[in-house]
Amino acid sequence: MSIFACIRRPLPGAFIALALIATPASAATLAAPGGDYAVCIDKTGDTAMNACDRAIALNTYRGNDLARLYVARAVLHYLKDAYEAAIDDANAAVKHDGKLASAYMVRGNIRHEMIEYDDAIGNYSEAIRLDPGGVVYYEDRGKSWLAMHQIDRAIADFDMFIKRAPRTPSGYINRAAAWKAKGDLDRAIVDLDKAIHYDPDNTEAFYQRARIRGDRNDSDGALADYATAVRLMPDFSVAYNNRGAIFYDRGDWDRAIAEFDTAIRLPQAPAYYFVNRAEAHRARHDSTRAIADFTAAVALEPTNALALYRRGIEKRKTGDTQGSVDDIAAAARIDADWVAEQLLKE
Repeated sequence: MSIFACIRRPLPGAFIALALIATPASAATLAAPGGDYAVCIDKTGDTAMNACDRAIALNTYRGNDLARLYVARAVLHYLKDAYEAAIDDANAAVKHDGKLASAYMVRGNIRHEMIEYDDAIGNYSEAIRLDPGGVVYYEDRGKSWLAMHQIDRAIADFDMFIKRAPRTPSGYINRAAAWKAKGDLDRAIVDLDKAIHYDPDNTEAFYQRARIRGDRNDSDGALADYATAVRLMPDFSVAYNNRGAIFYDRGDWDRAIAEFDTAIRLPQAPAYYFVNRAEAHRARHDSTRAIADFTAAVALEPTNALALYRRGIEKRKTGDTQGSVDDIAAAARIDADWVAEQLLKE
């Protein structure tokens, strides 16, 4: 059976703290009615984007002031997933002020999201060189090291971040991820305990600790942490899904299905939530409901070989021989080796 507990990215937080302080040359514009410079840097959304466009088009600002406008607009593009436009603006910022550390940090963050980790690390390193006291640069670089499986380097950067910002939960959460990647679950738990100590309402810390407790076969502890996570964030669908996976592993099909039901009712349920519920229905020998859920999964993800194959198996149980053959053949066209392996197990 295949039940999927989600490995998710950390909860989104503030992308960066730009600290874009106006220079004396721009003070008059900042104070002017509807000053676009201030709106561009301080606001978000289309209002800020339009202000950035106007301020840059004025062709009035130079050097550091212009670079900060480009940095701000790069962030706005990033938040819209317009990575190429974001990179163009970050490059422009560096061109107009090659000593502005935040420009390199923003460019690093964008490169990280584009899975260009080497480039991201290079930008973070330059930001650190220009501004050694910039705490967040170490945390960001640590994330890229971790993504590259350079675990010791990631831990070293997270250590530096924690040393300088010891009461900030994200440092402990990120270092816990590194300890987990290294296989040191005890240290990971210790770091997540510290994150929760400094922020008892940190949903991400409870979620990550639940996952690690699950890895340590502490299902009761994992359930307790997932319960706290959904109390703090009632629409946290991944936590319900993962809680369902625990009940599934315990053979408590009814409670597993109830958790998957909740996860699926929430917006943007992915295909594997339906696959998980289908597996619980299969365990209860309810082929009709299992087929319905596998069908929903295939509708969301047409290349899901597992859903197609398992739907074929359930169709065979209901007497739909041709439907079974068609589904298994479709699955084999997607992943022939895996399907062959499954057929050998039948």
